Amino acid sequence: MGLEQIKNEFNAIAKTIYFDKAHFLREKASDEKAVRIFLEKVERLLQENDRKLEELYFVYGVFGNLYRVIGHSKKAIHYLQQALCLAERENDDSRKVVFLIRLGEALKYNEEHEKALKTFDKAMDLSDTLQVRKYNDFIFQHKGKCLLELGHLLEAEKCFLEALHIRKEKGDPELVASTELAIELVKKSK
Repeated sequence: MGLEQIKNEFNAIAKTIYFDKAHFLREKASDEKAVRIFLEKVERLLQENDRKLEELYFVYGVFGNLYRVIGHSKKAIHYLQQALCLAERENDDSRKVVFLIRLGEALKYNEEHEKALKTFDKAMDLSDTLQVRKYNDFIFQHKGKCLLELGHLLEAEKCFLEALHIRKEKGDPELVASTELAIELVKKSK
């Protein structure tokens, strides 16, 4: 199975993922069985073949996200840490920021909120230092969700408003809508 086939199957699986409004907008899968089958198949393939760097980044990222979504946070953390190590070894600044954001999310899902907040702050510091700011809206969005789960509503709202500002500038209606949903949840929680 090549990277394109893995991506195609992942895109089909990604359609089963939704934001659970009753659980702080955490991502969940409507078809966890299909997610598990996909993960097992790709994990077997990963063990059988040597993979190129681009494939490893993609697969580790997919594993990190999907294991998190189906409640296997420790496995998600493992794969995201591997991806982060690759990015650090390759000195890939953009990927370092991306995998720090994803790692922060996995830590949050693993109920390690304080570590998650530190990871989001590290992503923001790195983003500012290296001027890789194209992911700042994601940092603010995920940090806001973490703060929301901790009950820090004013701080969460501030993060969401920062994310919303950036996302409106980007002009991505889907991202704007997800941030507006998060702001709405903060207002309902007050």
